[in-house]
Amino acid sequence: MKKAAKRTTKKRTFLDILMVLLLIFGIGALSYPFISDTLNTFLDQQIINYYQAKANAENEEAMQAAQEKMEQKNKELAEKGSNPGADPWSDATKKKKVPKNPPKDYYQTHTIGVINIPKIKIKLPIFDTTNDLFLAKGTSLLEGTSYPTGGKSTHAVISGHRGLPEAKLFTDLPELKNGDQFFIEINKEIHAYEVDQIKVVEPTNTDYLQIEKDKDYVTLLTCTPYMINSHRLLVRGHRIAYVPKMAAELKKADHYQLLRIIGIVVGGLLLIALLVAAVIKHAKTLAIAKKRYLLKFSILQDQNPITGMTFAVYDRKGKHQINRDGKPLEATSDEAGIIQIEAMKGGKYVLKSTTGNLKIQIKKVTDERFTLLTKKSPWQKTNNYTLENNSNFK
Repeated sequence: MKKAAKRTTKKRTFLDILMVLLLIFGIGALSYPFISDTLNTFLDQQIINYYQAKANAENEEAMQAAQEKMEQKNKELAEKGSNPGADPWSDATKKKKVPKNPPKDYYQTHTIGVINIPKIKIKLPIFDTTNDLFLAKGTSLLEGTSYPTGGKSTHAVISGHRGLPEAKLFTDLPELKNGDQFFIEINKEIHAYEVDQIKVVEPTNTDYLQIEKDKDYVTLLTCTPYMINSHRLLVRGHRIAYVPKMAAELKKADHYQLLRIIGIVVGGLLLIALLVAAVIKHAKTLAIAKKRYLLKFSILQDQNPITGMTFAVYDRKGKHQINRDGKPLEATSDEAGIIQIEAMKGGKYVLKSTTGNLKIQIKKVTDERFTLLTKKSPWQKTNNYTLENNSNFK
């Protein structure tokens, strides 16, 4: 019987550990997209901060030179006609060579601006070319389209992934409607755009990406439908005047991401605290289960001892009777009304009698005797019984 009991205890311990590991794995799997996206957003913000700091550090002459270079390229595209490059998710783009171990400033040096879309609370770097590395980190300027510096006869196309498990990026772009606004920060300027056209097209259709004379457009490009990606969603905006009151809208993404980071930190600390508490509780339960304790209490009615009342010991849920040496474990009150069982394994049990049930427990490893958890059970009230716990015995 002892060997069987040991096997049962080991099996229970194994199952408990397995359940804890499954719980941790489940929580991790459910939390991964949220945590990964927040981490990716944090890294994007570092790229954006670098870009903004660099822009602020450069003198006006250098900034003007960069602006003129982009505008000259835009002018050439306007005269010759734009020629949008390969679809960002085509085989040609996937075959582009990218560094296996990008230098530390790889993303920063290719950042040409920042896109901010308040409605869907995202703020992402805009990279100067399209490849898999850039699309995984932020947005990319579609080659053969205008730089997003604004101005007449320009049409910049900014591509972004949708549905990545580790980053949100343009996942919520379909939420934009006509009249919504987004913003481009480039060369220390902020340009505002208002959505005026939304189209779903085949990947090879570039008709809606062409430059229109005297128009200032930016089109946001992503895959659709979600996770199928057979078509392309085009959300176009035309340039509107940027006014100071729009600054509050620009801060929405920053506030949202800050709250997410705080939420993850607090949630992570709470999860760690809960796991630590669970491990400590489990360790305490195992330690208690290894020791033997005395069960001893008395039953009185109108201050007179009750003799001959039998209690059988059941598991903590009261479903399975506990055996000792092949026989049911039970005890009957003696002439003094005392119920006593020596050397019971620590834990929680239910004591069943023909009159009613009681619950007992070892609360601490250092306890010497079981504690009655039910001071006033229904049968006590009915029969006016009094229970005297083990603390009355020395």
